[in-house]
Amino acid sequence: PLFAEHYPAFAHLLHRLGSAQVRNRGTLGGNIANASPIGDTPPVLLALGSRLWLAGPEGERELPLEDFFLDYKKTVLNQNKENQGEVIRAIFLPRPDTDRHLRVWKLSKRREDDISAVLGAFGWRLEEGVLRDVRLAFGGMAAIPKRAAAAEAALEGQPPTVASFQAARAALKEDFQPMSDVRGSAHYRELSAANLLERLRLALGVENQAQDGTDNPREVMLHAYAH
Repeated sequence: PLFAEHYPAFAHLLHRLGSAQVRNRGTLGGNIANASPIGDTPPVLLALGSRLWLAGPEGERELPLEDFFLDYKKTVLNQNKENQGEVIRAIFLPRPDTDRHLRVWKLSKRREDDISAVLGAFGWRLEEGVLRDVRLAFGGMAAIPKRAAAAEAALEGQPPTVASFQAARAALKEDFQPMSDVRGSAHYRELSAANLLERLRLALGVENQAQDGTDNPREVMLHAYAH
């Protein structure tokens, strides 16, 4: 309910996270600490600029989520030989800002009860016609959930035009060299990530038209599989 009120795109994703059992018994902290590159919530939390509060026998510390993941299934959590070490005590999300937007799109073979092939989470503000505080995060594109730094730089301070998003899609090749597995080939993942950025551009166009009163603000999509 908290996400539904403040981050509806995040709340919508949670309806597709795992199975009914996972949604009722799993935890947000567990989805992060598991450190899967295809976990559904870490890319969204990265796009929001979340922080973690870690606690252990040696004290407590706070750090940005992007500093938490080191490599495939490896995190900064300190563990001793008795497996008694740090845990995630709390997850901090920024206070909702009416000027900030969030979009989340999950691609998987099945709509329900399936692991993502690629998940894109995009946060931004539109200020005087240009994009600010752009955060683009992906799952399934690297060994860890990861922000697309080069693509972010291509959009930061730019208007949401065809040219700026074309540069961002090209920059994705600097950010990611995905692997092939049973859920999708490297080529599929590269193409899908670029297409999600193009979808973001189109969604921004719909929002702008809605503000101008020139078009229906509803985003057009195939409901069954597109989000």
